Amino acid sequence: MSPFPPALDGETRTKLLRRARRYALLAEQAQDPELMRAYRDEAADCLHRAEPPRAR
Repeated sequence: MSPFPPALDGETRTKLLRRARRYALLAEQAQDPELMRAYRDEAADCLHRAEPPRAR
C-alpha cells in the first residue's frame, strides 16, 4: 500500500469542502462547547482531507 493517499477527483474534493462548511456552520450555532469543538474538529478533518497531496 502506498504511503500517499490517492489523489481526489474534483467531485470528491467539492463534497469534502461542502461538508466542512456545513460543520463550521453547525459549530457556530452550537450552544454546547463540547459539541462546538466536535463540529470544528470534523470541519478541520474535512478540510485536511480535501487538500491536494504535498510533493516531497
